[in-house]
Amino acid sequence: MKTVSQTLFFTLCARANDPRFHDPMAEEIVRTHPEISQHSPDWITQKIITHRASFFDGQIRRIKKNNPTTNLALINLGGGLCSRFQRVKKDISNSIHLDFPEVIEALKDLFPVTASHLISADLNDQDWIGQVKNALNESETPVFCLEGVSMYLDKTPLLNLFNMLPTNFSRGFIVCDLLHPFFQHRAYIVRSVAQVGASFHSGVTSTKEIIDAAPLLKLDHARPPFVPTGLPQIPPFNLYQFAIFSWGL
Repeated sequence: MKTVSQTLFFTLCARANDPRFHDPMAEEIVRTHPEISQHSPDWITQKIITHRASFFDGQIRRIKKNNPTTNLALINLGGGLCSRFQRVKKDISNSIHLDFPEVIEALKDLFPVTASHLISADLNDQDWIGQVKNALNESETPVFCLEGVSMYLDKTPLLNLFNMLPTNFSRGFIVCDLLHPFFQHRAYIVRSVAQVGASFHSGVTSTKEIIDAAPLLKLDHARPPFVPTGLPQIPPFNLYQFAIFSWGL
């Protein structure tokens, strides 16, 4: 399995082990496959992972609350072993999970239930766009989640991805997390990432870089973890941040 893909095990363990985060599916998988526990991250990384997962889940619920008559399709890009489709099932009408073929196979082996549609693909290969379109109903508004993914893509493919989504889909949302370029090739700072030999390939200094590359996008809001919105996108507040974009709505 690719070293990047191996990070999915410590995100799974983080969600299962944090008593303040409720993920029954992750808990059951770790209980029935105790060998996975060896991938448990350090306490700080665990807290960041579960805080991020809570934020992403919360954004799905917020979007649904603000658009109660809209059918939402959750699309996890580079979804790993994420069970968000189960945690927010009351707020979505469809779920699509995309990742490397070996990750999709691991998901099938471990998960008692899966997203409605599983797509084996590399985000760098644009063929997956057509597969996602085929899995969507015309009435659905897609919510693309890029959780813990952007930093593993090279800069040009990352910006191209942000541009491709509003170009190929008439409306939608993107929920993502972003690292500052300071962390590029410095994955050793995050011990759990370094332990599996993964590397951060890119970063963005501000969400303006994304808007410049994908002018159809509108920034709904951005903020660092654990703090309120409205802070300037300058160090240290832009070293790691969550962002939500939308278009066509």
